[in-house]
Amino acid sequence: MIGERIPPEENLRHVTGRGVYVDDVRVSGAVYLGVVRSPYPRALIKNVDVSDASKMSKLVILQSDLKTALKTLLLPAMGPPDVKMAKMPILASDSVNFVGQPVAAVVCDDLYKLHDAMDLVSVDYERLEPVVNPKKALDGGAPVIHPDIGSNVCVYRELGGNTAEAFSKADVVLEDEYEIHRVAPAPMEPRAALAVYENGKLTMHVCSQGVFVFKQLLLENLPLPENCVRVVQGDVGGAFGSKTPPYPEHLLIAYAAMKLGKPVKWVETRRENLMASVHSRDLRARVAIAADKSGRMMGIRANITTDVGAYAFFVNPLFGIFTGQQVTGPYDIKAAHVKVTAVYTNKTPTGPYRGFSRPESAFIYERAADMLADELGLDPAEVRLRNLVKLENMPYKTPLGIELDPEDYRDIMARALALFNYDQLKMELEAERKKGRIVGMGLANYIELNRASFGRGESALARLEHDGTVSIMTGAGPHGQGLATILRQMAAWELGIRLENTRFLQPDSELMKAGVGTFGSRSTVISGEAVITAAKRLKQLIIESASSLLDIPQSQLTYSGGQVTIADNPSTAVDLKYIAERAGPLEAEVFVEGKDIFSYGVHMAVVEVDAESGAVKLLKYACADDAGRVVNPLLAEAQVIGGVAQAVGQVFYEQILYDEEAQPQTLTLFDLGVPTALETAKVESTLFEYPSRYSHGARGVGEAGTIGGLATLVRAVENAIGRRVRTTNLKTERTWRMTNLR
Repeated sequence: MIGERIPPEENLRHVTGRGVYVDDVRVSGAVYLGVVRSPYPRALIKNVDVSDASKMSKLVILQSDLKTALKTLLLPAMGPPDVKMAKMPILASDSVNFVGQPVAAVVCDDLYKLHDAMDLVSVDYERLEPVVNPKKALDGGAPVIHPDIGSNVCVYRELGGNTAEAFSKADVVLEDEYEIHRVAPAPMEPRAALAVYENGKLTMHVCSQGVFVFKQLLLENLPLPENCVRVVQGDVGGAFGSKTPPYPEHLLIAYAAMKLGKPVKWVETRRENLMASVHSRDLRARVAIAADKSGRMMGIRANITTDVGAYAFFVNPLFGIFTGQQVTGPYDIKAAHVKVTAVYTNKTPTGPYRGFSRPESAFIYERAADMLADELGLDPAEVRLRNLVKLENMPYKTPLGIELDPEDYRDIMARALALFNYDQLKMELEAERKKGRIVGMGLANYIELNRASFGRGESALARLEHDGTVSIMTGAGPHGQGLATILRQMAAWELGIRLENTRFLQPDSELMKAGVGTFGSRSTVISGEAVITAAKRLKQLIIESASSLLDIPQSQLTYSGGQVTIADNPSTAVDLKYIAERAGPLEAEVFVEGKDIFSYGVHMAVVEVDAESGAVKLLKYACADDAGRVVNPLLAEAQVIGGVAQAVGQVFYEQILYDEEAQPQTLTLFDLGVPTALETAKVESTLFEYPSRYSHGARGVGEAGTIGGLATLVRAVENAIGRRVRTTNLKTERTWRMTNLR
């Protein structure tokens, strides 16, 4: 069962139009909520007139209406103890700080009427000078967005130790500055929610990455006991991190449903998604690397500035810190010092997007490795091999506090180079350059943090149903990655039953006591471990029930392959259906504590640049990723390929752009520049297996493509045009300028 290429049956339902997303949920008497948003990036609110809108609406909501109904008017955010926390209000009341910020909400029984009513909400703004550039935000003369905290700095933190000795003894010290530009997760399905309040109980249908995160927010804000709040997740049309946190709209529909006693639905438009859902990346780093003349890295320094947008929201204050902690990557660098500054600007708040801190840190350490290789005239692969942490030194504690678990980086890279036919490919590309073609190759390796420790771990449930089948659920829910099939495989493997005798229950906070969620390359790792642990506990319950039914001591019973056998009479057995019909359902719920592990991989790309247009054609992309023990090769490869496609999108096509007045310029998918399958070359994915410490042996690869992809693609262009590239933003016009204007 483990290791088989099993197509996810849930995907067939999706592509044949039989998926059930939030907007597909129909309830009688439902009304619709819309959000009135700020058209200005920074302004004072002088007055809000809702009198005309109220005449044609069921309800109009302002921040003042929420004061007596909710326990807090601010959305949660996480950060270190010294964070200067400017949390986002559910609705703005005194001022707005980004285009798209919610100011009011309107509820109508008809969608057409709703948009008319929203137009009737009149807001009197006094425009203020916005802060757009994070560097200028730190200038003494820049406007202070949140006067109560005294500056535009959200977080300042220094990591690591003293690097003076390493830099003073180095033969080579190199320094450069890099930019990773702002993008949007842009899932196929925008955010949506439906709230139903009946008989004192609130049920919320969400598209999310963890129903328990949403339930916790509702409990922290609403005057309802724990048993009166239920959160349900159906099918989710992609998320990529953006659906992890709850947003203002979730509390607004909860309030409206309780106020009106009617079901309330809200569905985000694409325009709203691109200006009000979280953006991501948006980081600048000045990096210095110290090395000896053989290319051995001795120390690294980095000064990282992150643009978190207008507010501290969910985990965005931690983004720069997480990035900084990983800047030594897979390398044995003894000294490191990182300065991190998170800055407020008048842009949409940032948040998680596939990889969150890992693609950014990989871009930093891989750009530094390429800079060193070029300076010393060494092969980029050789520089990497000389600096990788050796297996015998693992677990390895980096100078920035990260512990790398045992994994043979050097063997994986050597195997990857042979797989890519690296040396032969270099010679072929050189021959093509002599013919006048502008071609280049990029190579990068990376570490992928599997954040199993977030929330301390994960929960799972395994239940033997009356018909003898087994249902499972975890705090992590599928959102397009085939997770349901992977977890069913693990349950079937542990229980020794057929896959078709397992069922994945869609996440429902009423079915389990607690849970965490799916993000951070953790789902297969920690959710899988929780499912296996629950299955083991269920086996024990089955033996206990069989003992009672057969009146035979447990010590004389053995569970194997979906049957319970008697030790002194092996030919006599009872199956799960027999036990379930008489003693079922049997249910085991567990919580498994998680410890972070890492995945490692090597990626390679070949590109050709058209000098006349600046267009970049991706000729080849190959990757070798360690997935530990591969549960489902088909789905693991799909995860890698999907991540690579998003890296291709970011580097060559996508960008969230603001003008000098902080007005967003990318409000449609056409503006954003999302690539199609035609713009992405066939990705040659190879999975290596170096098992992890978990019982299943798996490692996460859900973010491998975005982590390895940015540095790989940028280096390929740099190698083609023969000019240093310091940004991930290689749209056609910029690439043309870099190619033709020296």
